[in-house]
Amino acid sequence: NTITVVPDTLVNGKHKLPAHTITLFESDGSAALDMWRAEYKAISQGITGSKPAIASGVTQPAVAATPLTVLANAITDKKAGIGRLMVAFGVNDSTPIAEQMAAATLMRDLAVKWNKAVVQAQITAKEKSLDKATGKQESAQADAAKLDKKSVKANNDLKKIKAKQGKIQ
Repeated sequence: NTITVVPDTLVNGKHKLPAHTITLFESDGSAALDMWRAEYKAISQGITGSKPAIASGVTQPAVAATPLTVLANAITDKKAGIGRLMVAFGVNDSTPIAEQMAAATLMRDLAVKWNKAVVQAQITAKEKSLDKATGKQESAQADAAKLDKKSVKANNDLKKIKAKQGKIQ
């Protein structure tokens, strides 16, 4: 899929801020917001709210030298199987920053990183499933080998019994 950053707006109360929307393919809005929270929890003083979630005191040197307020909201498109994350960067929760190009570049980098994380999670799940199936196959082969040995032994016992029966008759 093509990863793009789409200019958008995010509403916080009565304030509209310019935002950047990214898409997480084969995911949903909840997972997208969780990834954003995990990323911004480490570089902010705290995250509050949910629609939009607001990270305050964010140190983001790629965007601005001063601490920022970053707002995020996510939506899910179930039919397309995607999550969209809208992120706005501001001086505070009502004033946008001037460096919108730097913010767009950062959002593209985050979109790449988070889409890779989604794919890696899918790969890990498939590998786990494959390992489980391989283990079951090996177990079935071992059981088949045991049954083959038992069958050979039973056939040998049957031959001995028939030989004894022939002598007795």
